[in-house]
Amino acid sequence: MADNNSEFNFNISLSVLDHLGRNLYRSFITVIGEAISNSWDAGAENVWITINREENYFVIRDDGIGMSKEDFQGKFLNIGYSKRKDSNIQQLKGRHFIGGKGIGKLALLSCAKKISIITKTSETDYVGGVIDNNKLDQDISDGVNAQDSKLSEIDDVVFLDYKKGHTKGTIIYFEDIHEGIKNKLGYIKTLIALSFKFSLIDEEFNIFVGGKEITIEELKPLAEKTQFFWNINAISDPYLDMLEQQNSLKNKGSVDSEIGVNGFIASTEKPSGLTIRTMDEKVGVDLFVNGRLREKNILSHTPDFATRHIASYLYGQIHFDLLDDGTLTDRMTTSREGIKEGDEEYAKLIKEFKDNIFEQISKEWNEWRNEIKVIKPDITDTSLSTFSAFTESKQTAINEFLNVDEGEDLKEKAKQMIANISPAESSNKKILITHSSEDSEQANIIYELLLFCGFLPKEILYTSSNNIDSKTPEGTNTLGYIRKFFVNDWFKKPYVFFIASQNMENSWYACLEVGAFWVVENTHKIATIKPYEPKLPLNPDNHIYLTFNDKNQCDKEYLFEMFKEISEDFNKDCLDKKSFLNEFSQIISASDTEKCK
Repeated sequence: MADNNSEFNFNISLSVLDHLGRNLYRSFITVIGEAISNSWDAGAENVWITINREENYFVIRDDGIGMSKEDFQGKFLNIGYSKRKDSNIQQLKGRHFIGGKGIGKLALLSCAKKISIITKTSETDYVGGVIDNNKLDQDISDGVNAQDSKLSEIDDVVFLDYKKGHTKGTIIYFEDIHEGIKNKLGYIKTLIALSFKFSLIDEEFNIFVGGKEITIEELKPLAEKTQFFWNINAISDPYLDMLEQQNSLKNKGSVDSEIGVNGFIASTEKPSGLTIRTMDEKVGVDLFVNGRLREKNILSHTPDFATRHIASYLYGQIHFDLLDDGTLTDRMTTSREGIKEGDEEYAKLIKEFKDNIFEQISKEWNEWRNEIKVIKPDITDTSLSTFSAFTESKQTAINEFLNVDEGEDLKEKAKQMIANISPAESSNKKILITHSSEDSEQANIIYELLLFCGFLPKEILYTSSNNIDSKTPEGTNTLGYIRKFFVNDWFKKPYVFFIASQNMENSWYACLEVGAFWVVENTHKIATIKPYEPKLPLNPDNHIYLTFNDKNQCDKEYLFEMFKEISEDFNKDCLDKKSFLNEFSQIISASDTEKCK
């Protein structure tokens, strides 16, 4: 019979930290989110985030209750400690705790090589330490027990500026960020605004980034692209108030639900309206629980609806607090970025969306879109302010189209208008690819993909093309040809691909193309060759751009979405994703073969 020994106990290996923290959290915004969530639970009224991309560090400081020496060791460094299970801990300011398992703090280890933490209460002095991931790696390699792996000492100089005026709370300094801080400040602000809804509606909780408070205004660019919205269970929301004021808003509706869900769903005029500043992120229909983002884009859990055309236009914020009812039941995944599969309450929510909410929205969306299609254009609209500059035959053709009677087929009327423009004045060109001659390799990739999408060579203006139908006619001045096309012969928004690189910046001809083109209202994409960063007027914070690396690889998902959108804009056939990506691979392979010759 085995000996009974009451002295046996668990001894957790330091390597567990890799699985629970350092290798679990991938998203930069998730790491920031965990720190902000800790500040919320600590009763903070303010969180200040300082980001220094050049020196590759960021700092998060709050004015919460802070921690004593005993708290720092027994709670913060106690992996798995949960405030919810501690009967001595009270919720502060009437807030729900949004921390759960006590392992979210490990997210802090996932994005930086070194993390310095200091904290104080209103009655105690600063305490803290440095978590050095290199030292932690060595301790894991040496088999050091968790209890014997000590934090390094704080460098007080690092915190001198951040201690000024700080009477209580926690300050965390993230040093030497893995892969650097790639996101622009404006992009980070928008993500924080989208991810922390409570920060926009709780007047006692404020988030500052780079000294500027995150407010509802961060979401104005999204509001300006919104066409419709639906209020679920009649919530009062400052963002919906902002939507009401937008000229882009064409209609609004309401949806009733009996399961305790509320929020809103909105749709943009075009799928590209969902893109946040750059190609990295798109807005979706996100799930919030007690004010914290818990599941991004829940449309992915309704595959039948997610494949409909409408799904590529929708975004919103859904609040379902029953998923965190204050009990010890934890429905969140370990990564804190989703809900556990099979949860009954979550299944109830998804069913409500499929059977009720999405069905109503889909029906009304189709009706409202059809209504908009028969609205007469207004000749006084600012987009037609150059009407008087058009040639006489163009003015006649446009006027006939503007006088269309209600109920007439607009598509047929548009065809008639185009036919009435004399061939001498009309142009088949739809897209311009502007580039430096040194970057013709990347420009050719864009050109070949446009051909694959159904564009004809005569519809593309591409000066480096080998096809006579696309290039500038022999003996014609390139800049004069472009000027004639965009200023004299065309009355629609031109669509332009900029192949942005240092070569473009150094090319006098390419700069003239950019300048000549910029005098007209435009729709454009920027294809950037790393490590070049586009400069004004090619501002990546305002315009979507695609980035190639030195092997001409890029974000293939984004590439497909971009060309799908362009095809829709020009009524080309809908793209098949698999075929498109296969074509892209073949173009890259052919380019590599050509370089080897």
